[in-house]
Amino acid sequence: MQTIVIEILRNGKAYNKLLDPDIKYIALCGTNPGIDFNIQCEQQEFFEQSSLLRYDNADKDSVQKAIDFFKQLVTKILNDIGSIKKEVKINDNFLHLRLVMTPIELAQLPFELSLTPDGLAGEKEKFFLRNQLLKTIITREVRQVSFIGYNWPVKPKILFAWAQPINTVPYKLHWDALIAILKPLALPFTEIPEPIPDLGKLIKEIKQASLQLIKDEIAKAAMLNEPYTHVHLLAHGGNENNFGGVQWRLVLCDNNDDSKAYFASGEELQHALIPDNTNAIPVIVSIIACDSGNEGSPVLPGGSLAHQLHVAGIPCVYASQFPLTQDGSVKLVSSLYSELIGAKDPRMALYRTREVLDAGEMHDWASFVAYARFPADINTQLAETRLKQQFEPMKITAKWADHVLYNLDKIGADKIHQVLKDIDDRLSKSIDDLEDQLDENGNSTLASAALKAEHFGLLGSAFKRKAEHLFNMAKIEKEDKEVLLQKSIEALRNAAAYYKKGFDADPSSHWNAMQYLSLKAVSGESLADDITVCTVIRFMAERDIREAKNEVDKIWAWGTLAELYLLQPLTVPIDQQKKINEEAMLKANDYLSEIKKSNQGFQIESTTRQLERYINWWPVMLPSAQMEQLKNWAVELRKVI
Repeated sequence: MQTIVIEILRNGKAYNKLLDPDIKYIALCGTNPGIDFNIQCEQQEFFEQSSLLRYDNADKDSVQKAIDFFKQLVTKILNDIGSIKKEVKINDNFLHLRLVMTPIELAQLPFELSLTPDGLAGEKEKFFLRNQLLKTIITREVRQVSFIGYNWPVKPKILFAWAQPINTVPYKLHWDALIAILKPLALPFTEIPEPIPDLGKLIKEIKQASLQLIKDEIAKAAMLNEPYTHVHLLAHGGNENNFGGVQWRLVLCDNNDDSKAYFASGEELQHALIPDNTNAIPVIVSIIACDSGNEGSPVLPGGSLAHQLHVAGIPCVYASQFPLTQDGSVKLVSSLYSELIGAKDPRMALYRTREVLDAGEMHDWASFVAYARFPADINTQLAETRLKQQFEPMKITAKWADHVLYNLDKIGADKIHQVLKDIDDRLSKSIDDLEDQLDENGNSTLASAALKAEHFGLLGSAFKRKAEHLFNMAKIEKEDKEVLLQKSIEALRNAAAYYKKGFDADPSSHWNAMQYLSLKAVSGESLADDITVCTVIRFMAERDIREAKNEVDKIWAWGTLAELYLLQPLTVPIDQQKKINEEAMLKANDYLSEIKKSNQGFQIESTTRQLERYINWWPVMLPSAQMEQLKNWAVELRKVI
């Protein structure tokens, strides 16, 4: 995706100026010379036209009249700037336009209604943000915003705060939309036999929210070092008339009486949402309220609610510059959050959300605005984050599978088939999501060798977990036993192939090579020709132990070496295996002892699970003399950990 920055400046303060055709602005785009231009609109004319975009007092003809006015106005601005067409690369059909606008009177303008500028691909009468040939998104920024580098969130934690002290809001529909998105990331309640997602660690709801309730919850999470990554605010917009004009507010509940309305300013919201620990600032804040992106009077400092929160340091603030329909608000949250929490590109999340909103009859798609500054290395971060987020559901699905097997006798016979199918669907989705990042030739589309290796390794792990689930299903659904066992074997073959591709992509990924050898061994194949691979695995794992920056990295390397020594006797003829085995088992014992001493729960559990596959799964599904020997050795090692 190509990014182009347009900065628009004028002399004087950021506020205290009305729209006036006599004001000269200067636009800077790329390395092109600055361009002077005027905006052909009076402030009063802007107010008159924007009032027609309100759903409560305009007919369709009036709305269309206002849309036509603004699309001509902002399209002329982008055409006057002109430099955009010089910067756009012909071979790139995704464009991110960063509008950096310090003057508040410019932030009033709905640039989202622009037609496609001259010289760019696409029909000229199509809205720029709905152009199919050059998929474009616009984000807004303010120059004085000073961001420190930040990491895009891997694991979401959402604060959902809503208030309706005056008129109702669709809080139940918003809650249901968020829950549907978060369910795949939730562990089951351990105390309930039937698997039910425990969403408590992923989302918190504040009903009839006040500034104090929001502030206290944000501060509490920061103090516990479990800060909120996303804050979703649902309320009505309101305004107050000051001596200089209108300022927009968020209608929350009074701190002392939730039946009374309190009109919260942007500054007050800022103090509620940003804790003293600046490392705990939420990355994403969405304000679903009419006019939350409305700048109000340009003569007053501050700007819109979204503008002020962004200036205060919140990286991404999503809001509405006009009134928003209730139906549109539900579509917005459902689309936007499913994209953001799925580690999709947040720029494309904006484009796709507008596509969803454009399906309605109203102009919700144009109302949707984003004040955003993404990390400079957003592409690299997203690649890493997406892999981490795709690994998380696999871990969670394993927990669900364990929970179901443990409570098998307590789950009703009428429900067990659906429960097993749900787990199978989860595993299939993990595989589909990972395979979406392969090209038509089956190669990883990720940038670096390390990311490619991790990508293939996760695919190997996904297929291995799928194979294990199919094997367990075969024990329960006996009428389909043979079919399920055959599918399990096929999934194991796919797993082995992806682990091998991961090792080929990056030979330092010893875990990929180790899993490939493991699956080769349990299939009854000899490892006599894999001595070189074993040497590489040992060298890389020992290097990781020496250079590890944390204990977890050491644990994974210890686990690799323990399993390597479990398999080492298979690299020599049968008559030499006993002697090799004695030495190998001692070394494997040492590494497993180190893992046990670490007291790292997930890593110990993962290592134990792998040993138990040698004991309870593979000998049953792939019986052979070699597999029986591996089982006996694994039983001894299982005692250690």
